[in-house]
Parts: sequence; structure tokens; C-alpha cells
Amino acid sequence: MLSHENRVILGSIILSVLAVLGAVVVDTYLVISLGANPVLSFLVFGGIVVVVPQLYLAVTDEDVSPRSRVRFAVIATGVFAVMFARDAAALESRIILTVGGGAFVGLVCYEFLAGYRASSDDPSARPQ
Repeated sequence: MLSHENRVILGSIILSVLAVLGAVVVDTYLVISLGANPVLSFLVFGGIVVVVPQLYLAVTDEDVSPRSRVRFAVIATGVFAVMFARDAAALESRIILTVGGGAFVGLVCYEFLAGYRASSDDPSARPQ
């Protein structure tokens, strides 16, 4: 029997295959190619395959820390952003890198805020 995590990841892979098939249909009728649009490719592959399942599992799965899942999603977003921005035009590259960098900045801000809250909740950390 598949675990909850494996079912979610398998579902995201199936969803990404459906998205690619949908992109082929759109390319056939509307001449909007997934391969010619790196921003859309980045959002489909980086978002559907990695980020969405990890964020869903961060909310629903209790085996792994939600913070670890969010960290993994942000790091994977950054890696995908660098990979997809490499072959993109200047504006598209900036958009992709902004999304990847924004995710990283958001994570850093969240970690600072979580550390601040943890230190303010700890009575031994307060000045006397």
C-alpha cells in the first residue's frame, strides 16, 4: 500500500503529465508552445512537480517537520529558477529569477521571524 506522501507525489507527477498534454493541445490549436515560454514551463514543472506537493504535505503530513518541507520547496524553487532562467530571454529570465529569489527572501524572513518569536517566548532569553 502506498503511503500518503507517495500518493501525493504520484498525484503531482500525473498532474504534471496532464499539464504537458494540455500544453500540447493548446500548442496545436492556439500555437502557444510550452517550450517557447520558459516562465510557463518553470511554473508547470517547478510548481506542480515540486512545490505544490511539498506545501500540501507540510500542511497534512505529520511525519516530517513542515518547516523542512517548506525549506525543501524553496531550495528546489531556486534550483529550478536557475535552470530555467539559463535558457530564457532577458525579461523572462528576470521574472523566473525574481520568483526564485522572492521565495528565498520569504523563507529567510520567515526564519528570522520564527527565531525572534522563539527567543521572545523563552523566559531565559529575556533580560533581567
